[in-house]
Amino acid sequence: MLAGGPTVNGIILYKYEGNEIIEIQNSLFSSTNQHQYLCDGTKLNLGETPAFTKFKEERKLIVVLYGTNIWK
Repeated sequence: MLAGGPTVNGIILYKYEGNEIIEIQNSLFSSTNQHQYLCDGTKLNLGETPAFTKFKEERKLIVVLYGTNIWK
């Protein structure tokens, strides 16, 4: 379980560029949290601002798996 519980954490499933992406959110992470993974555990490389901005703009919410979607 993530420290702080479901009101300050989220595990969100998105669709992005034909892939399902799991994003781990925590209120202590920066807004560019860099915790996005393919379902096989491969970390997405969204380190550059344009890449992360594109991800935020083009991702489609599938479901909140746990907690709260902090960065809608």
